[in-house]
Amino acid sequence: MQSNSPTHSPPALAALKVPGAGPSWSICCPAHEDSTPSLSVHLDANGKVLLNCHAKCEPEAIVAAVGCTMADLYPGTADRSAADEEPSAIYSYVDENEQLLYEVLRYPGHRFKQRQPGAPGEWTWNTHGVRRVLYRLPEVIEAVAHERRVYIVEGEKDVHALSALGLTATTNSGGAGKWLEQYTSTLRGAAVAILPDNDTAGEDHAAKVASALAGVASDVRIVRLPHLQAKEDVSNWLERGGTLAEVEQLVDCADILPSPQLTPLAGTRYTFHTIDQLMSFPPSEWLIDDLLTSESLAIAYAPPASYKSFLALDLALSVAAGRSWNGRTVRQGAAVYVAAEGNVGQIAKRIEAWAHHHGVTDRSALSFRLVSSPVDLGSDEAVGAFIRELPCHPAIVVFDTLARCAPGLDENRSSDMGRVVRSADRVREATKSTVLLVHHSR
Repeated sequence: MQSNSPTHSPPALAALKVPGAGPSWSICCPAHEDSTPSLSVHLDANGKVLLNCHAKCEPEAIVAAVGCTMADLYPGTADRSAADEEPSAIYSYVDENEQLLYEVLRYPGHRFKQRQPGAPGEWTWNTHGVRRVLYRLPEVIEAVAHERRVYIVEGEKDVHALSALGLTATTNSGGAGKWLEQYTSTLRGAAVAILPDNDTAGEDHAAKVASALAGVASDVRIVRLPHLQAKEDVSNWLERGGTLAEVEQLVDCADILPSPQLTPLAGTRYTFHTIDQLMSFPPSEWLIDDLLTSESLAIAYAPPASYKSFLALDLALSVAAGRSWNGRTVRQGAAVYVAAEGNVGQIAKRIEAWAHHHGVTDRSALSFRLVSSPVDLGSDEAVGAFIRELPCHPAIVVFDTLARCAPGLDENRSSDMGRVVRSADRVREATKSTVLLVHHSR
């Protein structure tokens, strides 16, 4: 009997949150740290979702990152929930204080989904915006502190298999190829043994992890288990009778990978100055004596309502007027002030009061420009437009505040703040100016 149930679009399409009408989209890939859209999504004539990540993320990892399976790439006859199917195992990823960050759910057929706590009693079936950590992070931190070896494997099941032997083991969510910078930082000074799965992806992952840890961890070894069949892992090896003593013997016999050496390389693009060469460099030129150097990046950082904006505006006007600032000599130059929080009328009154206080009768003579809207420091296009449209060559550019000029970015994420710093440096280098960011502390 033919079903009369209506055909629905593939669940993965909604989970990926593609914008507007299709059938093709470019979006940020949920399976890796992605600041520019690198995932191509296409809906073919049969209603199937096709995925192509230019960073080489596998489709399985992409759909798992949004709480779906490969079956969710196909159109269905009814809406399905990520919670409809019972998992065979649930792996909790927690922070240093044992607080739950997210979970990885394992299903039959080597399928995985990820979720994070949502509203009370509910789950959000993705890991967007979640801090990524190594599995069993508190145990890893304790092992590093007590100089116990940490074993790195490719899956949570393997972690549990080694833990049953009394060893400290960990992994990263998402499988091979998903190693992040923060995982490396966690293992600073650690003795590490990497146990790769017996396939190309496993070997590639082991090599990348070892490369990331070189010079950071104190002892890095890749340990290949004997007699593994294709695609087998440490769990399979232990199930066939592998023992703790054999694991430790294999680690002892494995080569310690060399750390990077400070040896000169031909054709490098970096210049390494000797101390004598450094002594011959001219001293830095001050924009404000003993406070701000020219062509530098600085930040005014303090709690709200502590007069940061007053200070920054006073400083910028002093540069524009060439007046001393709090007894410090100032090199005169044009000033650009990005008033991202608005309040232009209020700022105009402050400028009027400043001019009156300092006896500046001709305010129009000041080389000062105010931008009354935020400049998105997370957008290359917005930063480029700002640089192109500058009406002068400024000596100082003030962004007040950083938060308003970084919409959608998280100040606690190094990748997000890295984008802000790169954009600020881009302005500094293009204009040969000092860039000052005004930022609220919590």
